[in-house]
Amino acid sequence: MPVSTDLTGRTAVVTGGATLIGRGVVAALAEAGATVVVADIDEAGGKAVADDLSAALPAGSGAVSFTATDVTDDAALAALVDGTVAAHGGIDIVVNLAATYLDEGFATPAPTG
Repeated sequence: MPVSTDLTGRTAVVTGGATLIGRGVVAALAEAGATVVVADIDEAGGKAVADDLSAALPAGSGAVSFTATDVTDDAALAALVDGTVAAHGGIDIVVNLAATYLDEGFATPAPTG
C-alpha cells in the first residue's frame, strides 16, 4: 500500500519548531498540505519560521502559524491545544522536538557514592 504524502486538511503541531530541525519538519508538513502550528518558547525564532515559510511556500501548501509555548508549563500546553483546536478544529499530527533538561548538562556534578 503506498504512503500518501497529501496532508491537506490535516493540522500539525510542532513543538520546538523554531529550531533548525523544527523548521525542516514544519516546511515538509506544510509542503504536503498540512496546516502547521509552530510551538516554541523562542518567540522571535518561531515567528520568523512561520513568517518565512508562509512567504516562501508554493501555492497549494498548508498555512503556518506560531504560538508561544513553554513545554514545561502545563497551562501553556493546554492553551496550545485549546487554541489550535479552536482555530483549526482539531489536531491530527504532533511532532515533539522541544526538550527540557532537569540538570545543568556537563556542568552537573557526577553522582557520588
